[in-house]
Amino acid sequence: MAQADTSSSENVQYVVDRLVLWAKRVDRSLARVEYLSESTRQEVVIRLRSALAPLGIKFHEVALLQEKAPAQLVWDLLENLAALEPGVLSVSGFEETFLRDDVRNLVYLNYQREKFADLPLRQIWWLTPTLADAFTRAIPDLDSWFVVRLKLTSV
Repeated sequence: MAQADTSSSENVQYVVDRLVLWAKRVDRSLARVEYLSESTRQEVVIRLRSALAPLGIKFHEVALLQEKAPAQLVWDLLENLAALEPGVLSVSGFEETFLRDDVRNLVYLNYQREKFADLPLRQIWWLTPTLADAFTRAIPDLDSWFVVRLKLTSV
C-alpha cells in the first residue's frame, strides 16, 4: 500500500495526485483509500474534485445510508451507480453499514464485485483501518480487485 511519510498537507496532496493520475489512465477501476480522519478525507475529496474538473472528468459522491440492511443497500447502490455518467465516484460510509452488526455483512459486497467493477466509473472506496483489515481477512477476493491502494495517514 502506497504511503507518504510527510506533513498533513503533503500527504493529502500526494493522495490527490495519485488519484488524479489513476483517473486519467483508466475508464473503470476500483481504488481504496484507507483514512484516519474524516476531515482529511473531505479535504482530499475537495481537492480531487477541483483537480478533475479542468480535465473534464465528472466527480460523483455517495455516502452509504446506515438505515438499510447491507443486502438491500448493495442492490440499491448498484442500481443508483448504473445511472451515473462515467467519471470518478467517491463512496464513503462502508464501516457504519457493513461492520455495524457482523463482519459477515461484507459478503454482500463480495458477491457483487464483478458488477461493481463493470460499471463505467473509477470508484474510490474510503475505508477506515478497521474496515481495511476486515476486507483483507474476510473478503480477500474483493480486496484483490482494488488496483490502487493508498493510505491517508494525516489526522
